[in-house]
Amino acid sequence: MAAIPRFPPPPAAPSRQRSSRAAMMSVAEFKREANWFMVYYMSVVHVGALEGLRCVLDCKWQTLPLFVFVYYLTGLGITMGAHRLWAHRSYKAHSLVRFFLMLCNCMANQGTIFHWSR
Repeated sequence: MAAIPRFPPPPAAPSRQRSSRAAMMSVAEFKREANWFMVYYMSVVHVGALEGLRCVLDCKWQTLPLFVFVYYLTGLGITMGAHRLWAHRSYKAHSLVRFFLMLCNCMANQGTIFHWSR
């Protein structure tokens, strides 16, 4: 009968008080280090999303298939385009396909191609 291997216990977690103090920063440091363009951009996107929720009850039935179609296009832009095409050098595509995937990536609102391929 084989012996059950014994593993050493995991190291003790750092003190909660010490780690929370190190993680905290002053308001002045936060204001200096915050990416204010992204704060503004994300605020505008979420206000637009709230407006979209308000308008969703007024849409026509044709909007649902269009939503599903655009949803899959943006998924292609991220998975085939940004992730696979621009992040991995071994994946090649025709220039028209690259252009199409670039447009789909832009619709996904997940950052630039350069952000994904760095």
